[in-house]
Amino acid sequence: YVKPIMEGQIPLAEKQGRTFSLADFVQADVLPQGGFLIGIAMNYLDVHVNRSPIAGRIRLLRHIKGLFLSLKRREAILENERVLTVIDNGQFQIGVVQIASRLVRKIVPYVQEGTQLQRGERLGMIRFGSQVDVVLPHLPELHIAVAPGMKLQAGTSILATCRSQTPDDTKDAL
Repeated sequence: YVKPIMEGQIPLAEKQGRTFSLADFVQADVLPQGGFLIGIAMNYLDVHVNRSPIAGRIRLLRHIKGLFLSLKRREAILENERVLTVIDNGQFQIGVVQIASRLVRKIVPYVQEGTQLQRGERLGMIRFGSQVDVVLPHLPELHIAVAPGMKLQAGTSILATCRSQTPDDTKDAL
């Protein structure tokens, strides 16, 4: 899914219009109150190594204890075990949330706070499948490059692009 984040609320069940607080989901207040939430589902046939969408320093790495419910259950998004990784590139921060599911019992971070990552570098792994959500801030000229139903590949698929804040005004891929 690709969902807007407005005023710190993330809609996770469109049918019934229910929203959840971004702060409840990530249990931190270091991410933007507006932007986008991109959900990437993985099944047991997928490679479960997750990679950094941007180059930057790990500002926060937080393990959030929880349950191991099926992600088909709406409440699982807030109740399941997850790991939040906040990456800061000096211009903005994004969050990567690795979420466990009913069959997944282990999320393995490969990084620690302060680690400097390049875009596409491995940041962790979820054993046997589950879901990764990426929290993007609202940025000038941000263009979401993915849509629901697309098949993505770690380290090669581009989630979004935005105009760089640098003088050469290039486009950066996320």
